[in-house]
Amino acid sequence: MRLVYMGTPAAAVPPLAAIKAAGHDVIAVVCQPDRPKGRGKETVPGEVKKAALSMGLRVMQPERANDPRFVEELASMAPDAVVVMAYGQKIPKAALDIPRHGFINIHASLLPEYRGAAPVQRALMDGKSSTGVTIMYMNEGMDEGDVGLVREIPILPDDDSGSVMDKVSAAGSELIVRMLRLLDKGEAPRKPQNPSKASTAGKITRGDETIDWGRGKDDVVNLVRALAPDPGARTKLGGNEMKVLKARALDDDEAAQLGLPANRPGLAFAGKDSSAYASASNGWVEILTVRPSGGRTMDCRAFVRGRRLTGETDTEYIAHVR
Repeated sequence: MRLVYMGTPAAAVPPLAAIKAAGHDVIAVVCQPDRPKGRGKETVPGEVKKAALSMGLRVMQPERANDPRFVEELASMAPDAVVVMAYGQKIPKAALDIPRHGFINIHASLLPEYRGAAPVQRALMDGKSSTGVTIMYMNEGMDEGDVGLVREIPILPDDDSGSVMDKVSAAGSELIVRMLRLLDKGEAPRKPQNPSKASTAGKITRGDETIDWGRGKDDVVNLVRALAPDPGARTKLGGNEMKVLKARALDDDEAAQLGLPANRPGLAFAGKDSSAYASASNGWVEILTVRPSGGRTMDCRAFVRGRRLTGETDTEYIAHVR
């Protein structure tokens, strides 16, 4: 089929590669405009753009998907379908009506659960043990279109948003190739969503990124998992701003053996081995991996040693965390 592909981040690269490998004619790839990133605010292309150029594909980067000039150009290409994964903009009805098979989206949840911009992160924050990928027919609503194919994906205790998105991307690559084959044969399934079971997954805000040590230890760990590897869960330790990228909740017996006091939310302790523990509302969290402000990702023990926060006893109070 003649296809247009729309996507921007790294997770959207494998489906593009799979579609091209399956023999489809990808006539254009649409990405978000290049944006400034990093401390130096250097303008860099998205991963899909880089992949598309390496494949010799035409790349389009409209500032807005509802720009009439972009919609006219899309119509002139007469694609059979447009495949979308993590593009990052709302598609106008004028564009949705162009392909004969419509816009087909690869969404990172089991719809109608977690409609919206951050389904994987919100599922991890909620402590879910599974999520999924849905191949859906797009309409003007927010992830409200009919469902084509679905696959459930387990969330393991050591998973973070990066590893879950890798699973979603791999599963989505397989399912979208199957979906396109079924569309071409006129055999693709189509089932309306049940709106009574819908939930939303709003965009991650800066407020979402800050660890609230007044919450439970499992909530803290789930937030860390949801925001790793980027943007990271924010906190302070010993007055040092940092992002926590990996943590684990201690059970009560383990905390007692370490000599950590009960019910001290907002305090941090360091052990003689430079391990770091922070107290939530109902127990303790060991901080394992951090990224100091402006620095590189490192083992938290190295962070503690480098700032001489280590206690002289097995565990010693070193700081408030907030």
